[in-house]
Amino acid sequence: MIPPKGRMMRSRWAILAVLFLARFGMAFQFESIGALAPVLGGIQGFSLSEIGLLVGLYLGPGIIVAIPGGAVAKCPCHLGVTSFR
Repeated sequence: MIPPKGRMMRSRWAILAVLFLARFGMAFQFESIGALAPVLGGIQGFSLSEIGLLVGLYLGPGIIVAIPGGAVAKCPCHLGVTSFR
């Protein structure tokens, strides 16, 4: 049987791996829009301002989620969320 500390360390590494993969995937998706901008412009006829709008729309949900997320992180006492300060 693995002692509790060992299980906690494995859990931390698993969480770190999941967060790394999620962040890597998000960055890869975000950067692919800029890399494909000439192709989108040539084939689909998008202008640079339309591609910029596409990038802005991609970031929009993150802004909407970040505001309540900051409120939860600031005052976790009411929601049962653990914060490391």
